[in-house]
Amino acid sequence: MFNLRYVRRSPLDRQGMTLVELMIAMALFAVVTTVVIGFMTGSRRTYDATSDRANYQQSMRAVFSLVTREMRSAGCDPREAGFDRLPVCDDISVRCRMDLDADGSTLGINPDEDVTYTYDDATDEILRTTSTGTMTILREVTSCQFRYFDETGAELSPVPLSVTNRDLVRFLDIDIAGELRDGEPVAYATRVFLRNGCPAVRPKGRFMRPARSLVPDREGFALVTSLLIVLVLSVVAVAAVVLSSTEKKATFAEGVHASAIFAADAGGEAAIHFLRMSDAPPKIVDFANFTVRAETDAQLTGSQEYDMDCQFMTRRRKTGWGPQFIDYDFRVDCSGRASTQGRSDVDLVASRLFREGY
Repeated sequence: MFNLRYVRRSPLDRQGMTLVELMIAMALFAVVTTVVIGFMTGSRRTYDATSDRANYQQSMRAVFSLVTREMRSAGCDPREAGFDRLPVCDDISVRCRMDLDADGSTLGINPDEDVTYTYDDATDEILRTTSTGTMTILREVTSCQFRYFDETGAELSPVPLSVTNRDLVRFLDIDIAGELRDGEPVAYATRVFLRNGCPAVRPKGRFMRPARSLVPDREGFALVTSLLIVLVLSVVAVAAVVLSSTEKKATFAEGVHASAIFAADAGGEAAIHFLRMSDAPPKIVDFANFTVRAETDAQLTGSQEYDMDCQFMTRRRKTGWGPQFIDYDFRVDCSGRASTQGRSDVDLVASRLFREGY
């Protein structure tokens, strides 16, 4: 005879996890995984955007340097052949000619003596055309504009400029707007002084964030779950705020830094223009530092401005030339600023050959 006895066990005595607990754990795991993946994706996106902006700024500065160097030489005519230094002056195209090898013509190709810069809005590219062909020097450009000014700082119009107005051009502004791979717009501008055929002038105006028990306790599990959710949400909120702030700061800092660099370059360009336009060795105005030219708080576009200090260094006879030819060396210290946080310094040495008694 069997004596059967039913024993009711408390749910708290059961070992293992219920289906509800398992679903809650899986849901928490999914939330944490999603947050981690989102954080990693955002960090990667920020890195790619910053790297893309830096590469574009590097390409932009290389283009500005090339255009500035060749436009400054426009009109170089040692044989006095009398050619037109700027045959084309349009809002999206400019052509410059120079005689760099002193052969009386502008057909040289090493270096190029006849260069045309054109913005092709069909392909969003800036093209450089010479007698040897056409090449693309900058892509992903949404707009490009050339503007021309006379020695008083007045803008010349209409474009294309007439022959009379082309002779009055003393400097030009280049405004380029582009777009990064993520669609973010960028815009940069610079000013180029024309070296030949004009007096020394300083134009006005403008010149880039508890140990767990083997037997689960429902109340303890619920408490731990709640604390874990609060902790995860707190971490997610803090990470989101930090990531957003870091991305914004990185983007703003990159833009401000680029603007400061371009401002410093403009100061160096102004010093070189001053030396090239001097008919005689510049006089020292400050014997403490041997300063021959200084500019302070020169305003450019928006918050861009620069300081420039040009100092005499040495003078020496030109080797292989007559005794009346003397090379003068000058040190140029430039400081560019943009907003209240961007600053960039550029130091260079410029040489100028003068002829005594000329």
